Amino acid sequence: MKDPVPNVVGEGPGAGREAFWKTYYAALHARPDPWLDYSNHRVQLQSLAAALDATGGVLGRTCLDAGCGRGQLSFALEALGAAAVTGVDIATDTVKALQQKHPTCQWRQGSISDPGTYADLGRFDLVFAFEVLQYAVLDNSLALLWHSTRPGGRFIALLPNRDCPIVARTMQRFPGQYGPVSPSELKAKFSALPDLDFWACRGFWFRSDQRIAPYDLSPWTDDPTWEKPPNRLLFIAQRPAEAPP
Repeated sequence: MKDPVPNVVGEGPGAGREAFWKTYYAALHARPDPWLDYSNHRVQLQSLAAALDATGGVLGRTCLDAGCGRGQLSFALEALGAAAVTGVDIATDTVKALQQKHPTCQWRQGSISDPGTYADLGRFDLVFAFEVLQYAVLDNSLALLWHSTRPGGRFIALLPNRDCPIVARTMQRFPGQYGPVSPSELKAKFSALPDLDFWACRGFWFRSDQRIAPYDLSPWTDDPTWEKPPNRLLFIAQRPAEAPP
């Protein structure tokens, strides 16, 4: 019997926020820069590498890239031997371009906060929310993405830290539309996920000397309390494997 997608309720600015970002990214689609909301390709590269490192392995695994943007994470997953990759994004033109140019992955247009987006997707070994939760209806998205993670699978989320002064300036630029979350808020939400085996996180800080890499990264921890707030947060949540019959 197919496990039904959970019912979710609205919160915060909801559809208004997502409509804002759908329009915003429709305009960005025509620009040549591939990194969208990052300052440059080096920041995007290190962020992608950290997300891939958090998987524990990609080979032979099914993957959902929720909020796929231009598809770079999806392309990397496919190149690393994923069994199947599905990318979902709210930007219609971006999804149409990906469907035409990269048919080896499955691409869907839809909101990651909308149960209808997940109606026939099934469940995945690896579920990514890469730089997207700050634009979506957070509680809805977490519930739906966690439901999409099969037993033994892993959910991986990367997003800005609300406590960081750099991120606070972006919140002022987009009042009411940009919703990053603090480490303590994410700890509470991830700890409360049903059927959770374990969770962990790490912080990203911009380096004063960026000649080698833009970020310093913390070790993995389940106690995300740092004296200096990181710029970004990488969280993972692992489901336990099903017990043998």
